[in-house]
This record gives sequence, C-alpha cells and structure tokens, in this order.
Amino acid sequence: MTTATLPTPARGMPRWLRMAGWQAMGHASVFAGFLAIAVAVVVVVLFFVGRATTPTMSGFQFAQQVAPWIPFAVAIHYATSWLGPHVAAGMTRRSFVRAAITAVLVLAVWGAVALWLLLRIERWLYGRLGWTAGADGSRVSAAETAALPYLWGLVLLLAVAGLTGLVVGLTYFRLGSVATFALPLTMIPMAALVLVLDPLTMFTLAVFTRDGRALTPPALGLGGVPASVVLGLVLLALTTGAVHLLSRRVPIRSARA
Repeated sequence: MTTATLPTPARGMPRWLRMAGWQAMGHASVFAGFLAIAVAVVVVVLFFVGRATTPTMSGFQFAQQVAPWIPFAVAIHYATSWLGPHVAAGMTRRSFVRAAITAVLVLAVWGAVALWLLLRIERWLYGRLGWTAGADGSRVSAAETAALPYLWGLVLLLAVAGLTGLVVGLTYFRLGSVATFALPLTMIPMAALVLVLDPLTMFTLAVFTRDGRALTPPALGLGGVPASVVLGLVLLALTTGAVHLLSRRVPIRSARA
C-alpha cells in the first residue's frame, strides 16, 4: 500500500474546541445550579417578608454580587486539576488555555443574559404584587437602566472573574501552596474592576441617563464611546495575556498529574 492509498484522517472539530465545549458545560452546570439556589432563596425570603411588610428592595439583585465568584472558582478548578491530564493526553498547554478562555467567555455572555432576565422577571412579578423592586443603598436598580450597558457590565464582570480564576489557578499549578502569598498580585484584575464599574449602578459601564441626570462619566473624548467600555476591553486583554504568559512552559510534574 502506497501513501497515496492511505485513508485520510477525518476532519472534525478541533480538539481544543471540544475541550472548550466540555469546560463550558461545566461552567454552565455550576452556574445554573447557583441561579436555581438563588431563586429558591429569594422566593422563600420574600414569602416571609411579604407577609410582614411590603418589600421595597429587589431580592435577586444580591445574586449579582455572588455571581462572579462562581466562574472564578470553576476556572481555578480547571487550571489546577485539568491541565496535567490535558498535557499528559498529548495536547498542548496552548490548546488548554484557548479552551479555558473560550469557556469563560461563553459563560460570561449567557450568564449575564440569564441574570438580567431574572432581574426583569422579578421586577414584573413585583409590579403584579404591588411591590417596589428598588436597589440597595444609593444604587440604581437594573430595571431602571438601559439593557445593553447593563448587560455589557455583567459580561465584563463575569469574564474578568473567570479569567482571574485562571490566573490564580495557573499560579497555584506553578508554585503550589506558595501561590497563596501571591494572591494580592494575581487578584489585581478583579480589584481593577472598581476603576471601570459605576458604583451607582453596580455593573453598568456605558453612559446612560435617568430623569435627565448623567450617572456615569463622559466619554472622555473617545469618539462617543464611553471610557469605561474601552477600559473594560483593555482589562480583558491584559488579563487574557496574563493567562497565556503563566501557561507557557508551565512544568507538568508527572504523567499522572
């Protein structure tokens, strides 16, 4: 048999993309479980609060404050537990990183949409019951903001959280328990979000108005594009770059890692 008669390998989905699908499914299942628990807790709490007084604050808004730590924790698990078997199976560190980053971005998009929809549903139910779905403190509730800016803010929040989880996980993979002392450095992307997010609206980044009053900084001469959007993209790019740098030549201690 000559080389001309050898069967041609089937061209299928790239292995890194299949790995991304598995990781995205893992992210999705954990995040969906979190949302289910959050909804159940809110329903129970509002049932008892509604019997004693008229609720004036959204219950589900607090789920947004917990939400970013879900992809953060899952990404740490993938970086510390999946990278070794991935490389031992003959795949590259680069393919693992591509898969992990893709899975984080997929989760960020659908997770943001799910959170926003649940907040809108909650507001509708509040209206039917004669309640007020206000925000905590001096913040503006999600239902009072434009959809796209709020969604962009949530996507950025979840994406940066997941990518930061990869940075933390890869640092632990490299250094072991010593990486605990590097947490102030590896958590910088999450801390940098305070420079981008609008404290009045929790996660909204782009410019919008409420009753004619501007709630976010101007575009700062960036051609009408809100400065916070540009800063958010820069933060995503820098964190993604950190993930790639940490994964390069990362030592695999053994084939059974």
